[in-house]
Formats: sequence, structure tokens, C-alpha cells
Amino acid sequence: MISPHHVISLRPPVESVVEEELNLLPNRQCRVDRPPPGRSRNGIPIHAVILGDGPLRISITAGAHADEPGGPLAALQLCHRIVANPELHKAATWVILPHVNPDGARANEEWFRPTPDIRLYAGKVQRDKPGDDVEFNYPEPPTISPNPPRPENLYVAGVLRKHGPYDLHFSLHGMALAEGAWWLICREWMDRTQPLRERLKALFAEKGFGLHDTERRGEKGFHRIEKGFCTTPTATGMIEYFTGIGDDSTAKQFLSSSMEYVRSLGGDPLAMVSELPLFQVSPEGYAAYRKLNGERANYTEEQFRMMVEKFLSEHKPRPTPFRLHVDTLCEAIEASLVYIRETS
Repeated sequence: MISPHHVISLRPPVESVVEEELNLLPNRQCRVDRPPPGRSRNGIPIHAVILGDGPLRISITAGAHADEPGGPLAALQLCHRIVANPELHKAATWVILPHVNPDGARANEEWFRPTPDIRLYAGKVQRDKPGDDVEFNYPEPPTISPNPPRPENLYVAGVLRKHGPYDLHFSLHGMALAEGAWWLICREWMDRTQPLRERLKALFAEKGFGLHDTERRGEKGFHRIEKGFCTTPTATGMIEYFTGIGDDSTAKQFLSSSMEYVRSLGGDPLAMVSELPLFQVSPEGYAAYRKLNGERANYTEEQFRMMVEKFLSEHKPRPTPFRLHVDTLCEAIEASLVYIRETS
């Protein structure tokens, strides 16, 4: 049996890595079902896997923002951990979509490295525009969008619908630069998760992550819970934000998030979003990065490169190896399963 801790490569093409890793999963000790793959907008396969046969139901989507590759790596690693650990595959039925935006991964492969390089990242990173965001493209209200969901979301929604409702949902994301870990919790559960937050804070500290802290005052649906924790964004919040800044065309494109979609399938699932940084910086460094990134369109390529060098000299961001992303996310997901079992 493949070790549940073997190193998963970021080598391109990423969709081949996903298929290879899922093909390694043995089905002798644990249920392993592979639904027929879907296809992205550009025709790249999107894979799903159903693991285990326990009473709890857990859904995981990863890679919606393809400039955040820690999530897909963790989802694949988690598949190996579930198969190898009877406590995991007998406790829950896991519905995992390890990479829901392979087109975006293709666009970002040039900067994928085991430990990210900020210069390469800054020069090569690409991201879907707001309104064409795989995280906010699911076929459920609230929506005023005249556009149909992306094919990626239709496939993911179909898999999730078939196996729901759920007790627990994770959308695995990441951040470029931050003070440390930032963990998002749906508003319906924000007052019920204090014991889980304490466990997660201890885990983040053990792994060497600080806690990111920001007060968005409801912007896009973000409400601060405590240092390191915030509510998940919402489609309504996104629509209100872009309408408020006069960008009605973008506002009209937003559909539901995976968190909202999973909750629409019934029950009362705890929906969470992981946000681990590629690079950790001080609070001052985070503010400077946001300012620099917001002004990027004002600079030529050479000017922006010079601004990046100035930022690096002043704030010295620390890269986070993807191995650390993977271990932290897998352990956080397993801790959340324990919490749900205790409270159900």
C-alpha cells in the first residue's frame, strides 16, 4: 500500500497528477468509487472520488482558485490517509473533488514549486476574474446572473447533489500573503465552534503558523469571529459589494458558493474554508502587499518587478512549503471530523 504520507508532486500537467494519485488508491480495505469524470471549460478532466461508508457525510472541494495549490495537494493526500485509516473511512462517507479548476492550474504551472518563490509567483500568477470564479458559480439562488454556471460547477454540483446532504463541507483555499492561518466558518455555526477553534489554534501554532487578523465589517460576507477566524463569504455579500462600487456587470455574474450550495442540499452542515498563506508576513507587510497588489495596473512590468524587490527588502515574507500546507490541512480536517462526531 502507498504510504498515506508520500510526497505528491506539483509537476505539470496537474490534472495528470490528480488522476495518477487517485489510481493509486487501493479498494480492498476501503470503499473507493470513481464517478465518471467531468470536463472543464477547456475540456480538461475533473475527477471525483467517494471514499468510505461511514454514517457522517463529508464533502471536500479544492482548487477553485488555481493560484492556491495547497488545497488540491492536501485533498489528494487526505484520500490516501482515509484509505489507510479505518477510523476515517468507517466514520464517514467522503465525497472529494481534488481539483475543480484544472484550466486555472494550467495557467499557473510555471510558478508551482515545492516551496513557492515570491518573485516567480509575483511575475507568473494568474487568477479568474470576479464573476467568473469557480467558487461562486454553483446553480442555486441567490442569483441575478443571466449567465449559466461554468461546466466545472455543473459537474461538481451533480456529484455533490447525488451524495448529499452533508454534515461537514470544506472548500480548500489559500492566500498569497498573510500574517498566518485564516479559517472561515459559515455564519450558521459561528457560535457553536469555539471548542473546534481552540483545537485549530493549537494545531496552527504547532505547525508554525501565526493567526491572520482582519476586520472586514461584513464586506463580501466576511464578519470577524476572533483572531484567525471569520465567517465565509456569501454570494449576496459579493453582489452587494460590486453593486456598491458601481460594477453592476460583475455583480450580476455571481452565483452561489460551494458552501451555500452544500447547505442548500439539506441538513445543517458545518461549512468551512481554509486559508493558509503561501508567504507569512507581519501585519505591516500584509497591508503593504494589499496596497502594492491593488496598484499593480499602474506599473509597467519592470516597475512592478522593482516594487516587488522593494517590498521583499522591507518586509521579508517567509515562504510556506507546500508539505506544511498539506499536513496542516489534513490534520485540521481530521480534527473537524472528531468535533462533528462529538456534537452530532
